[in-house]
Amino acid sequence: MSVPYYEGDDALVTSGPLAGKVGKVMKVDETTHMVTLVVDIFDRETLVDVDFTRLAEPDALDTAAEL
Repeated sequence: MSVPYYEGDDALVTSGPLAGKVGKVMKVDETTHMVTLVVDIFDRETLVDVDFTRLAEPDALDTAAEL
């Protein structure tokens, strides 16, 4: 399984407690299928690890921004 995200990309979390949050990709680990994102939680930048399956496709983020 590969993920179409790269370091520096914005990623939308689609499920779990961070659903709806957009974060900047800091690290992609294809071995563990995890992405490290920096997201804003309570006005603080926080690093979180998110499974690939909880992220929207990159074009979904572009579509949401157009709405």
